[in-house]
Amino acid sequence: MDNRQRFAVHEAIQKIKRESETNDKRQYMEGFDACVLPALKEFAELANSLLEIQNVSGFAYGCANLYGR
Repeated sequence: MDNRQRFAVHEAIQKIKRESETNDKRQYMEGFDACVLPALKEFAELANSLLEIQNVSGFAYGCANLYGR
């Protein structure tokens, strides 16, 4: 292969990798929304707490009520 062909192959591999990572993140978010989030909401409601969820390169969540976190 010449350099142009190698570059084209490299670009195609990088595109597939990016699409795969995007798909993995989307599936993770769907799973979180379908399974984990309802349980967290129920827990927060039962504990009379405010549920705070942040999605910044991963998830962070916390519950706060009158007694603290």
